[in-house]
Amino acid sequence: MAATLWSSDFRIGLPVGIGVGIWCAYVKVVRTAEPTVLENAGVGAIGLLAVTLAAMAFLLAFMDESYTSLIEKAGGVKSLYRPFRTASIVSGAAALVCFVGAVDNDSGPIWWQAAVFALGMGLFSWAVVGVVQLVKVLLRYGERREQWYAMTKDNQDVQFPEPPDPFNSANPAGTDP
Repeated sequence: MAATLWSSDFRIGLPVGIGVGIWCAYVKVVRTAEPTVLENAGVGAIGLLAVTLAAMAFLLAFMDESYTSLIEKAGGVKSLYRPFRTASIVSGAAALVCFVGAVDNDSGPIWWQAAVFALGMGLFSWAVVGVVQLVKVLLRYGERREQWYAMTKDNQDVQFPEPPDPFNSANPAGTDP
């Protein structure tokens, strides 16, 4: 949980989305289109959830015994699936909040509508940033798998450095140790 709260997708996506959501909630033109915006964001969040689950299925399909041992050495299967789990939960939560906000439009005071809109946009932008980072993680593991098979094919001693954790603030996404 702590790693999720310190992740760069959380620190970037949620505040940006909430800030844009609050700003837009107080712009009358956007407020009148709020149900449509929230419905579209909810549908987009479902699409992100589908992409996340497809990426996880893709990774599972290519999992074999030798690659599983490599993953165990690099931090374990649980750490491999943490970004997938986080992206799935955030995408699902974004869809739910956006759909509830679209249905609950024009009920309650303006601050309530702004809060629901901002939360929906915050979760949606967090999901977008998270799925983009998830693609980076998936590509990095694919590259490591390719290196693994190339090295084992040549009967070399296979040793990898500790893989970077894109959800760790000490080693942000996209940087190698």
